[in-house]
Amino acid sequence: MKRKRSILLILPNVVSLRDVIFTGLLNRLSVDFQVDIMCAAADKPNLRTYCEENGFGLYNTPEQKPGKFFAWLNPWLLAWVHWFGKQRIARKGNIHTIQTEMEAERHRSPLKYYSKYLLSILFFQFSPFFNLLLKAYKTSLDTSESVKLLAEISPATILIFDIFAPTHQHVIAAAEKTPFPMVAWIRSWDNLSAKGVILYHFHRYLVWNDIMREELLTYYDHIPETIIDVIGGLVFDYHIRFLEEPEPESFLYREQIHGKKVITFMLNYPDLSPGYLEDVKTILAAIEDGKFGENTLFIVRIQPGPRSEGQFDKLKPFENRILIDRWPANPPDFSLDAWMINHRHFCQLVQYSDVLINYPSTTTIDGAIYDVPSVTISFDGDGEKPYNQSVSRISKRTHYVPLANCGGNIIANSPEELTAGIQAYLENPQLHQEERKLILERMCAGKVGKVGKEVASLMADLYLPTSIHTNPKHA
Repeated sequence: MKRKRSILLILPNVVSLRDVIFTGLLNRLSVDFQVDIMCAAADKPNLRTYCEENGFGLYNTPEQKPGKFFAWLNPWLLAWVHWFGKQRIARKGNIHTIQTEMEAERHRSPLKYYSKYLLSILFFQFSPFFNLLLKAYKTSLDTSESVKLLAEISPATILIFDIFAPTHQHVIAAAEKTPFPMVAWIRSWDNLSAKGVILYHFHRYLVWNDIMREELLTYYDHIPETIIDVIGGLVFDYHIRFLEEPEPESFLYREQIHGKKVITFMLNYPDLSPGYLEDVKTILAAIEDGKFGENTLFIVRIQPGPRSEGQFDKLKPFENRILIDRWPANPPDFSLDAWMINHRHFCQLVQYSDVLINYPSTTTIDGAIYDVPSVTISFDGDGEKPYNQSVSRISKRTHYVPLANCGGNIIANSPEELTAGIQAYLENPQLHQEERKLILERMCAGKVGKVGKEVASLMADLYLPTSIHTNPKHA
């Protein structure tokens, strides 16, 4: 039997692989393509077994090695390219995220900041100088092993799931030297205005929504509108199976929530919102003062990941007054069963809440999918801070403002507004219902649950044998 044309997915880590599996993208792609995966965690035995059982090729991301020239400068060259590149982008529009980041650096290291800023003004705002710097960075990478591996795989196209991830920059640089067309998947809504600069030439760009499409066109003069595809946010496809087939009997807290009004606080990483304990106390005080009526359950969810270590111990003194939520399963290396348990739990936690409390994040979108309202904290619970260190700056970030402008969540600028916002939604769950629909339309292009299917169809339309394209640099 003739082997299908290959589509190579380049993923930064196992978490990304989880996303493309659970949303059904891999299975949809495998209908038309031989799916090959390149991942930094390909040496995990469970992962290799999974890929073998499903007929997916699996390749470990080649080790990044220094090039023949400028090798010792590689980390600095990459940092400089992104810093000067961000300055160039910031001149093309009011990019609040970058401006705030630069302001924070100016306060932290004024001499370093002004030295780089002077170089930017004198040289690197001009394309010839910036392109020389970019060329020096690419020269500092040894791409020979990656070029050889890509030639062996010989994919019809290369779908790069996160073009800003440092783990595979050398692979993207290698792919740019091949005739294989590269598709850049802008993975998250903040990537274009916060992550850095697009350093390579791609055949297509996949973005969440029209807002990101306009960002691409504004920041990068060389990218034509015709090669940008608006496909929605893949991560939200998780929710659809639970919308279509609710499983209330499997919810971990099904007994605790019975007859209760459920307030769920989705914590952020503590380094981004250090005042979270004071925010917990504010909500607890309002509950105990009877401001939300009787029979209220307060769930506090800890954000998974090493950055949240220590949060559980700090919340432990409140455990008789709150329900502390963490992943119910701890997956070893690569465990689809454990991951499925965890993500079912997250979706149900959102679905069966009456009000979500959060900091500016995608959890407002998660809530909107189930028509669950969100109150978003935009103040420092542990005392006012300088703006460039304040939680309030996050709600002003370039990627977040369009969501806030939908009016589908209450943004609380003080403890009093936080309490009032929760009260308002508990008394009237339909408040801002139409605006929550607008969030899904504007931020996800109205394509929640359809992303995997659309991407698989798009890849087949573009890159099956009858319509093979080449990398624009080799066209």
